[in-house]
Amino acid sequence: MKECKNCKKRGTMDCPQSIMCYATENKLFYEEIEQKKPKRRLSENTRANIKATIAAVIAMLLFGYILLGAWAINEKRNTEFSELKKEVELLKEKVYETNN
Repeated sequence: MKECKNCKKRGTMDCPQSIMCYATENKLFYEEIEQKKPKRRLSENTRANIKATIAAVIAMLLFGYILLGAWAINEKRNTEFSELKKEVELLKEKVYETNN
């Protein structure tokens, strides 16, 4: 059964303090007090694990970024080297044609 001591409106201006609320079985104006759920706190070990995981992810991202940069530099170098090879071959052909 609903009791007034568990009513949210008890002792406030919204409490009807009348027969309408107290005398009926379903208590039309009754609103139950919301039970507050206790806040869950993370343990120190869990916090440390989360921090370590975040640090590891950041380290992996940085390492990946460095590898990507090194790969891009290497690709650029390879491209430049192949272009130089082509130029050398063309020059060789011109020299050969000139000598013959």
